[in-house]
Amino acid sequence: MLGLTSGYIVGIVLGSAFIVALALFCVLVPVKEYFKCLFSKCHVSAVALRAMKMRNLPCALITEWYIYSKNAGLNLQIKDLQNHYGSGGNLQNVVSGLVYAQNASVDLSFDSAKTLDLEGRDIKEIIEECIKITTFETGAFKTVSYDNREILFNVALSVKTSLDRLIGGTKEDTLIARVKEIFICMVAEDNAKDAIKSCDIYAKNAELKGIDKDSFYKVVSIDVISVELGKDYEYEKTLENDEHNERMEIISLQKEKAQKELDEQNLRNRAQQELFEKAKAEKEMSLDVINKVNEGKITMVDYYKLQNLIADTEMRKSILSSLDSDKKTAK
Repeated sequence: MLGLTSGYIVGIVLGSAFIVALALFCVLVPVKEYFKCLFSKCHVSAVALRAMKMRNLPCALITEWYIYSKNAGLNLQIKDLQNHYGSGGNLQNVVSGLVYAQNASVDLSFDSAKTLDLEGRDIKEIIEECIKITTFETGAFKTVSYDNREILFNVALSVKTSLDRLIGGTKEDTLIARVKEIFICMVAEDNAKDAIKSCDIYAKNAELKGIDKDSFYKVVSIDVISVELGKDYEYEKTLENDEHNERMEIISLQKEKAQKELDEQNLRNRAQQELFEKAKAEKEMSLDVINKVNEGKITMVDYYKLQNLIADTEMRKSILSSLDSDKKTAK
């Protein structure tokens, strides 16, 4: 009888202890989330759930995305999700993004996903950019061949977003600048004819030189859309030289003409000066003769004879000068 009583008491004690423990468990631990994880085969310890509750973390939200990640085959720990949420992260963006990346065969780590999420970027959209090919053009840019011929290229770059360089990677402007630099350097070593034939070679070399290094994008292909000849600088230089020579010749002729006109003007001025001097001398002579006539030293007849002699002498000088000029012309 005593044995039955002792067993009964022990049973009551144990049952009471169990009820108390169960009550404490229900009070301290989020029961719904615990059993939800348990039945989903994604076990989370009561201690971990209690720790989340003490930190005022949303247990339902964290366990929900933890179960989703496990069912999708992701190797995430409940602690990872807790820490990311505590850092202000969006669990839906990260977990659904990782699942999307896994299904699209895109290698995306949890650390990279966390960083992108904290930057406020939509991970699904980034994965879509990594899948699809984007094409952008350099636009027509000028190169100059070895034989001084201008060649205009327009190049298309087909790229995919590179997950490895999403953070801090250079954008399309840098890629375009690198392609232009490679084409300009290569064309400068060839003549225009060979450069036009070597478009595909230039594009291939641009791919091999790794222009997408440290870039936001990974280059899929580089293709020359159009190529056309521009200015012939050698021919234009020749034309400029011809025009310069022609201008210099015109200037030289104008200088000669101006010098000739100046010489003629000087001759006219000299002739006028001689006429002026002659008229002055004649006037002085006439005054002197008049004075001598008045004084009775000479007569008017003598004066006219003197004038005739002077005129005759001048005529003879003019005739002799004309004959000398004709002889020089004949020689």
